[in-house]
Amino acid sequence: MMLIFGLMLLLQTASCLDRFCRFDQSEPCYAALEHKLNLQMVLDAGEYDLKLIKIINNRHNDPLCRVKNDKIKECDLYKDRPEMTVINGTLIKHVIRADSGNYRLELYDGGRETSRDLQVIVEAPIGSVEVSIICSSSGVVRVSCSSEGDQLLYSWTLNGDPLMDGDSSIYLGVGTDGNISCSVKNHVSHTQKTIRVKPCPGATIAPVTSTLTSSSTHTECVCSVSVEYVLVWCFQLMVLLGLLGGFHIYMRHTSVINGTVIINHVIRADSGNYRLKLTDSDGTETSRDLQVIVEAPIGSVEVSIICSSSGVMRASCSSEGDQLLYSWTLNGDPLMDGNSSIDLNKKTDGNISCSVKNLVSHTQKTIRVKPCPGPTTASVTPSLTSTSIQTSDYGLELNCSFNQSDPCYAALGHKLNLLMMLDAKYELHIKKRVNNTADYLVCRVKYDKMKECDLYKNRTEVTVINGTLIIKRVIRADSGSYRLTLYNSYGTQTFQGSLQIIVEAPIGSVEMSIICSSSGVMRVSCSSEGDQLLYSWTLNGDSLMDGNSSIDLDEETDGNICCSVKNHVSHTQKTIRVKPCLDVSLIALGCVALILILLFITICYVYKKKQLKWTPAAAELIYADISHENKNEKKKTESLPADVVYAPVKVRT
Repeated sequence: MMLIFGLMLLLQTASCLDRFCRFDQSEPCYAALEHKLNLQMVLDAGEYDLKLIKIINNRHNDPLCRVKNDKIKECDLYKDRPEMTVINGTLIKHVIRADSGNYRLELYDGGRETSRDLQVIVEAPIGSVEVSIICSSSGVVRVSCSSEGDQLLYSWTLNGDPLMDGDSSIYLGVGTDGNISCSVKNHVSHTQKTIRVKPCPGATIAPVTSTLTSSSTHTECVCSVSVEYVLVWCFQLMVLLGLLGGFHIYMRHTSVINGTVIINHVIRADSGNYRLKLTDSDGTETSRDLQVIVEAPIGSVEVSIICSSSGVMRASCSSEGDQLLYSWTLNGDPLMDGNSSIDLNKKTDGNISCSVKNLVSHTQKTIRVKPCPGPTTASVTPSLTSTSIQTSDYGLELNCSFNQSDPCYAALGHKLNLLMMLDAKYELHIKKRVNNTADYLVCRVKYDKMKECDLYKNRTEVTVINGTLIIKRVIRADSGSYRLTLYNSYGTQTFQGSLQIIVEAPIGSVEMSIICSSSGVMRVSCSSEGDQLLYSWTLNGDSLMDGNSSIDLDEETDGNICCSVKNHVSHTQKTIRVKPCLDVSLIALGCVALILILLFITICYVYKKKQLKWTPAAAELIYADISHENKNEKKKTESLPADVVYAPVKVRT
């Protein structure tokens, strides 16, 4: 029944992510990756000729789509996407990553033209939420929360009372007891998980002293134990306890917790079609179907370079895994996707990255490529050098411009250079939308001087130099939607552009911890300060599954594990050494067996010693003189010589 309820929750979560947006809204449109987006253009499609343009370079060759009478015509924007439809003036599509961007809708009605702008941001919805608890030796309880998805925001409650929001982990007192809930959300979805937290055990355990008290008895006891018997009994006990512990570990690979089936180790046989049947208390039965597809995750990625005699440099990428998808970047610029190899010019120089992903994992590798030697040279394979990213003060000085299509990310407390125009002779109006209303905060700029500036009032660190707005210290209030309008010397409007600014706190120091569980799993956790954290892992240089703040490894893992944390404004990492876990369960069982053996031997030894020293209370002792004496000497009974030896004699009855 718990399995049925858990699958129902998964199906309900997957079916409620359809999004609805309009071109007349002022805030950005957030769409759920791989789900439906209903984009309302007009209420009556028969009155207008529509032209939908995706703004990339503000040029005439930007991709567009023409719509008339609910029919798509001349559509370069959604070419080869048959799932796109228009119904009653609403564009309906299955969302992909490439749908992010700025769009302009142009309406033609009897020779009159109007336009509307809308920014679409695609986010991956929230996946399953995992919550873990760590009790430190310093008496602090750390509760960590992790999930898949984009732009994650965390909030916590303890017994229904809200705690401090914003971080993926939270610290509690050592005596905390109750139900703690982690709620994870972004702009397109929301989910949570509640677990029971109990007070941590004490840091030290008082020693326990067992006192053996022997009682006097009149029964004669003889305890005789052979060494061989003790060793055989000890061996049998340890084997029995080991088998019980191993069976307990095996049974924990699959469990049901809070209506969710958890398979700790998925196998190929888990693929298939599943049907969930629910039976209500009144006998009503409903069913839902779900297809489970098992894929092997991405292994290590290898990249090689070959220079051909025809003057072509071929970069090849290979990896293990199922349903591999390849993508390439050269010096940060994307190249053609889809193939495991790509041809470059022989003079190419820079860093080329091969990114390999499937539906369950994602990893990449970057190498340095240098120009090929002369055309007569045979194939050349350069040395592969993995690049590393480090946070620096210079790296947190970000640059944006009003003609870019994607959002502008700024680092909290650091510098932002916002390019408005190249010629400072224009008059500029910068407007910020406040509370999603028609009211704006305005700042007028002319000849690099700010006038009538309500937007940056009382902020001396904001200046304008050569048409660039410079904010030396970004604050949270700088987030928002901005619109820039340019006027020439005649007062004619020459340009208008929109920009979304998102402020994020940069990454702080990275902390890592390792826990070996009794189920045979080594869990490595990573935590850091900052906003919208994205985690990635490598073990001995090989990439592991990305996205979570903790990762489960085999208990025999040995090597260097690296946790890399990044967001849109900064990047840092930390590497620690991991060693194989000691099998805590077997050690505990062995200790119990050893204690029982020692206790058994001790009891036998005590009883045997007591038996040798035991004397009946009612017996009379008669002392006999067993020393030698001469026959001629008279027997002395008054006193006993000093060298007399005494021995107990039992009275016969």
